[in-house]
Amino acid sequence: MDIDHIPSRKALEVYIHLNFPEIDWHERRMILKRAPSIAIPSEVHRKFSETYGGRNHLSKKMKDAADLRLAVDSNFDAVKAGLLELGVGESDIETARSNLHELHTEQGWYQ
Repeated sequence: MDIDHIPSRKALEVYIHLNFPEIDWHERRMILKRAPSIAIPSEVHRKFSETYGGRNHLSKKMKDAADLRLAVDSNFDAVKAGLLELGVGESDIETARSNLHELHTEQGWYQ
């Protein structure tokens, strides 16, 4: 299993830098450590994630940072295909998506 930050940790870092430039690196690091993520099979992460490895280009980070809620859905939709291929049920997948949105809302990333 891999821990997949949805959206990517780098997108959240860009979001903080653009919206809260007064936050120092130490506080930013602590915030990012608590950022919502999900455990998914490693092969799904590698094969389907929009942001795994070299796929998280600057333009993707900027796009995701501009709308975190949309980024969660986009990033989640990408791995959803792999989870469905593995036989994970649609309702379980959508519960996980809902939980991610709840965590982001609770942590103040968006409403």
